[in-house]
Amino acid sequence: MLPTKQMNKPFLSLALLAAVSMAVCIPQDADAQADAPTKVKVVLRDKSQLVGTPGVSSLELAAGFGKISVPLAQITLLTFTKDGVTVRLANKDVLTGTLAGTAFEVETTFGKVSFPYAQIESVQPVAAGARNVDNRKGLLLHAQLDSDTEDLSAFNARLEVNNVQVVEGRDGKALLLGAEGTKAFIDLPFSPYTMPEGTIEFWAKLPQPKLKMNYGGQALRLFTVRHKPGDDFPALCLAFDENCVGLKGGLRGLIWGGPLAGTHSPHQVSSVKEIEALNDAPDGWHHYAFIWKWDGLDFPEVQEKTFGFQKDQLPGNVLLLTIDGKPVASAGKTLGAEEGGPFSNQYAHLRNPEITSRLFFFGDGHYHRAFPLALSDLKIWDHARLPVLEGVNF
Repeated sequence: MLPTKQMNKPFLSLALLAAVSMAVCIPQDADAQADAPTKVKVVLRDKSQLVGTPGVSSLELAAGFGKISVPLAQITLLTFTKDGVTVRLANKDVLTGTLAGTAFEVETTFGKVSFPYAQIESVQPVAAGARNVDNRKGLLLHAQLDSDTEDLSAFNARLEVNNVQVVEGRDGKALLLGAEGTKAFIDLPFSPYTMPEGTIEFWAKLPQPKLKMNYGGQALRLFTVRHKPGDDFPALCLAFDENCVGLKGGLRGLIWGGPLAGTHSPHQVSSVKEIEALNDAPDGWHHYAFIWKWDGLDFPEVQEKTFGFQKDQLPGNVLLLTIDGKPVASAGKTLGAEEGGPFSNQYAHLRNPEITSRLFFFGDGHYHRAFPLALSDLKIWDHARLPVLEGVNF
């Protein structure tokens, strides 16, 4: 243990907890231990936090229907109350009950610490939500968007919302935005705009697809990335639009100073209901992906034709939009902001590799018209990847 004079107040508090607590006594085996999360974050009721390796691979839970063993590898969040614990699983199941033992043991940089359950607020795997090791490679952010208090600190990110609803989603809970005064954004520790390639994917539902796009000059925006509140130009944007700068309509994606991709010509469609790629279910849940690679995209597995999207449209292009896993629009390097161009100063600002960003779903200060939008399961990757969805074959 560290000498007292080297310990600040939070570490002293943790050391005292270690001295008076005992470890959870749970049977474990080698295979189960191999599947345990590498790191977990323990948040105490006094708001102290500590990251370490869990001392067990599973937890014994006494639920209303009996006692079960829950592998830590399947847990995305443990929330402790005075009456017991709530266990959220990767498959969106939620269990409540009481845990065997009296404390949770973590191996830290200064030894083993056993935290009494009564002192714990929550326990979360450092890579919560990314249960598959292969799929986790390159995952920069995974926001379930199933709670208005979701903790994204494992990704060094922060969700802030105001006046949103937690509703039934496609698979579990989701956030519903659109009431007066709604605000929803995620502060990111990085800028997607500065990345040479990447993917932003999520599930969304528009309950009122007959609303007119561009009504009053507004588009139906799914997300906007800005580098600071009040920026006049979005770094990245995905929206339903009737007419974007006189070039594109329908579902359109924009990287500022670069590509602009859209499913339709300007004024060709005036509402989401008219987007044929939504499979006659414009008010249902659909998966959206915004994929870019400045060196050029090439997905050989893309079919020759999908919703009118030709395979020969992709090579040499740098931006691809998909709906439900299928390509619907792509674009090359257009609207250039190259050195010496009319927008080169703003372009240089956006390309600053040290800059952070804010991903807005609602309330970015530029687009105020409220329209209902439900969201869940947002992921940001550091590479261009086609989403792998059940029932989609290329």
